[in-house]
Formats: sequence, C-alpha cells, structure tokens
Amino acid sequence: MIRRLEVEYRESARDDLTNIFRYTVESGGSPNAALRFVLRIEDRCQTSATHLVAVACATTSCRDCEPFRSSTPPS
Repeated sequence: MIRRLEVEYRESARDDLTNIFRYTVESGGSPNAALRFVLRIEDRCQTSATHLVAVACATTSCRDCEPFRSSTPPS
C-alpha cells in the first residue's frame, strides 16, 4: 500500500485558500461551510499527490520509491 504523503503548500496557494474562504463567507456562506469547502480542497490536493507518487512508483524500480511501496508484495 502506498503511504500517504504530506502536501506542502506554497505561500501563494495558502493565500488562494484564504481568499476562497473569505469569498465564500462574504458571499453569504457560513464560516463553517467555508472551512469545510477549503478542507475538501486540501483533501483533494492530498489525494492527488499521493496518487501521483503511486503511479510514478508503480512504473519504476528506482530505490527512491522503495519507502512508498508496501513491504509485502501483492498476491
């Protein structure tokens, strides 16, 4: 199984997420709804990053990918 990676956001990406939150609240959304929306975006980014590593590591045998592979081979 591929381990989950931690996404690191650039400052500009953090600013974008903050602006999305603010826009949602200023457009009449509740702060809780805005937060849930931003957290969903972050979760999608996390999932996408993990999938990209999984694809890269599934198609190569380099040592860099070893930590991301399962310790037991698939049956």
